Amino acid sequence: MSFQAAPTDDYPNNRADAAPIPDNPDGDNSIEGFIGESGDKDYFSFILDAPYEVVLQTTGDTDTIGTLFDEEGNELAFNDDAGDDNSCMANSSAMASSAPETFNDAQLIGDRFKAAQAVIVNLQHADRDLRRRIVDFASGLCYALGGSMERVADQVYLLVPTDVEVSDADTRRAFE
Repeated sequence: MSFQAAPTDDYPNNRADAAPIPDNPDGDNSIEGFIGESGDKDYFSFILDAPYEVVLQTTGDTDTIGTLFDEEGNELAFNDDAGDDNSCMANSSAMASSAPETFNDAQLIGDRFKAAQAVIVNLQHADRDLRRRIVDFASGLCYALGGSMERVADQVYLLVPTDVEVSDADTRRAFE
């Protein structure tokens, strides 16, 4: 009779010691690991220096739960049992912000929106003509691609694509 030792826990079990995920320029930031006994928690960290969509996904036969947190420990996304198996897939899009100085800046707003990212558009320092043109562009963008446009402060608008959820906390953080 022979016994094999169970694999040792390969990643930290708390946020404070989270294992950093290396930034891979080709976009594949996958890591492999082992889910130990029931209740095993593995924590990872990464730094985003620009707005990106984050997808946390597991594969395999083990029943997993995925949660994305911000640096303060606030839950951004959660998923248990995505699709037909026990894997998880949690998505979170960082909110983009734009303070257009010329109408050419509208393209960045449109690009972010098309990439399923909510956008805060701050027109407080724009001249009257630019404000009108950007609001017209943004409302047309939301109508054509689906989504919503909401005034959240004086001359500040939140554009939210279809199937993207923005919490009040996310909106408040965008102003900080």
